[in-house]
Amino acid sequence: MYDSSKSPTLIRPVASRHTKSFLHLIYEGITEKGYISGIVRNRMVNPDFYIKNVPKEGLDKDVSDRKEMVLLVRDYELYLSTGRNTLRRYVTAILNQYLEGCNEEYCYLNDVTYNDFVDELCSFRSDLLIKFSNDSAFVSDGFVIPSSGLFEAISLECIDRFGVEYTFCHEDNLFENDAVNGKNSFFVMFDRDYHPEYRTHEMYKECISLCADFGYKPLVSSPQFELWMLMHMNGVNYGKPSYDKYKYELLRLLQEFDPYSRSKREKFMTPERFQDYYKDGVAHAIEVSKSDIFVSDPLLLMDHAGTNLGLFFESILKQEYGGH
Repeated sequence: MYDSSKSPTLIRPVASRHTKSFLHLIYEGITEKGYISGIVRNRMVNPDFYIKNVPKEGLDKDVSDRKEMVLLVRDYELYLSTGRNTLRRYVTAILNQYLEGCNEEYCYLNDVTYNDFVDELCSFRSDLLIKFSNDSAFVSDGFVIPSSGLFEAISLECIDRFGVEYTFCHEDNLFENDAVNGKNSFFVMFDRDYHPEYRTHEMYKECISLCADFGYKPLVSSPQFELWMLMHMNGVNYGKPSYDKYKYELLRLLQEFDPYSRSKREKFMTPERFQDYYKDGVAHAIEVSKSDIFVSDPLLLMDHAGTNLGLFFESILKQEYGGH
C-alpha cells in the first residue's frame, strides 16, 4: 500500500479527519477500466474505500508503456499533494486543449489522420520539455511557476508550429482541484503481455522498481488480463499454465464461457457483459487466483501465469463479493 513517507515534501494542507481511503488507479486498456467500472457501478466496494481513475486523456489516452503510466501517476500524485504541476503535466494539458480544438482543421489542411496529429503533438511535447525544463523563469524545483508566462509561450509555439490559430482557455481553467480528504493509495494496472519494444524483462523490472520507489502498487495479470476474467468461470480446466504460450490457450478457453470476449476484434467490457458473466463470479475468481498453479508476486509474474488482482479485490470488496 501507499507509503506516506515517500510523498512529496511540499504537502497541501488537508483536514485532520480522514473518512475514506482513496484508491487511485491507472489502467493499461479499456477492458480493465470497464471491469473496474462494473465493480464500482454495482456498489461492490467496501464503503471505506473510494476508487478514482488517474486521468489518462488526449495525448496519453492510449499510453500502455508501463514506465510512462507510472510517471503519469507520479505527476498526478504530486498535483494532488501540492496543488502544483510538473512541466510534463502542464505542457500536456495545453497540447490536449489544442488537440481537441484544432484536430479537425489541422487534419483537413494537412491530409493526415487524428492519430498522425497525436504523434506530431507527442513529438512536439518532447521538444518543449527539453526547451523549458531548465528555464528558471518558468520552472522551479521541478514545478511550473504559476502566471510565469509559460502558458502564453507554449500557446504561441503551438500556433507557430502547426499553423492553426486557436484561442486557448485561461491558464486557471486548465486544471480542476482534485484534492481529496482521506488517505491516498496509487495503483498501476497492466498485463504482463510481451512486446519487443516496451514490454521486455528489463522494462518490466524497471516499472516494478519505479512503483516501489514511489510507493505504488502494481496490479498485474500474466500473461493477460483475460486470465483474471477466465477465473470468474466455473468448470475451467486450466491445464499447466506457462508464460510464453498460455495466452493463446486462455483466450480460447475464455471464449467458451464468454463468446463475446474475442471475435474478429476484441470486445471491450460493457456493463451488460460484466453483469452477465463476471459480477457473480468475483468471489470465485479470488479463490482461483490463490490456487497453487498460479503466482501472485509481481516479480514472479514476469515469467509465470497468475495475477495479484485477487488479493487486491479481496482487500477492498464487501464480504458478499469475496472481500474480507
